[in-house]
Amino acid sequence: MSMLFRSLALLLLAVPLAASPAVGQYQALAHGERVISVGPPIPPKQAEPDSSPKRLPSPPCTVDCEKAANRNAPAAPAAAPTGDSVLQINRPQNHVDAAVPADKPDDLPAPPDLAAQLREATANFQHDLNQANQRIDHLTKQLQLCEQAAAKQAEAKPALEKLQATIEAMRKTHAEELAAADVRLKTLVDEISAGLASKREMQQQREQALKSKLAEQMQSLQKQAAAAKMEAIAKAEENRELAEQFEATKKLHAQNVTRFGERAEEMKALMIERSKAVDAASKQVRELRGTLANKLRALEDSLATTELMKKKTAELEKQSAAMEKEHQAALDQLKQANKRNESLQRRQKSLEKELTALKRNRDSDRRDDKKRKPKKKRDDK
Repeated sequence: MSMLFRSLALLLLAVPLAASPAVGQYQALAHGERVISVGPPIPPKQAEPDSSPKRLPSPPCTVDCEKAANRNAPAAPAAAPTGDSVLQINRPQNHVDAAVPADKPDDLPAPPDLAAQLREATANFQHDLNQANQRIDHLTKQLQLCEQAAAKQAEAKPALEKLQATIEAMRKTHAEELAAADVRLKTLVDEISAGLASKREMQQQREQALKSKLAEQMQSLQKQAAAAKMEAIAKAEENRELAEQFEATKKLHAQNVTRFGERAEEMKALMIERSKAVDAASKQVRELRGTLANKLRALEDSLATTELMKKKTAELEKQSAAMEKEHQAALDQLKQANKRNESLQRRQKSLEKELTALKRNRDSDRRDDKKRKPKKKRDDK
């Protein structure tokens, strides 16, 4: 029935609608029907062959569709006066007949939109046809794949049989190898158990020997520790003696430093002309003090530098002695300069006396000259 309805819809779309007389239309519409007057029957169209052999061709619409529709539809109450054939569409089942008088055609209900229904039916039919074609294509591809797989299976059948035969042979050889391996494993287990027993005895003997060696080593280590303690005690005593010696040298050095400072102050007070030399000496003394302090700190860390400090103190004493000699020489020079100054002062005094005597003689000579010279007479003007 669905195919019949679709063919009928295609036929109605292809056939142009013809106008029927008003009386026939009113009578048909009064019973809820619409009469369409058509021309002579349309010959069926020849369907074009599709490129794909598996697609279903569109069903051709022929006059048989119209005859089948007339057989299934009930008889119409009135025939259309015009047209060679009449196509009648049944009213819907849920349609309610309305008592409409024949003399009032304007109050009749509006006829249903058959064109929209036909378009919808055509769209549905086309959709179903496309789905069927897609399904056919899918099944065709599956069939081709199945045929290819069957061909491959037919080609691979002798290889598969050969492979099964080789697998059976390998299974047999594997079973034989497993049996031989079990026998070898049993013999190896027996040999290993015997070897383990002998190895345990050897290991116990080695452990006893190692224990005896460890005991001897512990005794020797204890003896070495006792000797090391005695050596540490002796070294501590030596360090104590060295510390006492260091303190004595430190005190001696402090005394030397104080004495050297006093001497430097005396030299600074006495040597006025040699002030620059005294400043340099004091700067050198400060540097020596700094170096001596650094040396003393180094002596606290290492006792080997005590001899070096003694040498430095001896050198400083030598330097102080040399500076004392220089100071004495400077004092001698100062005394000589004082003596020279005194002699110069005496000479200056004698020269001053001689100068005063000369001045006196000069004054006396002038007075004598004045007495000897005659007085000048005044010129009379």
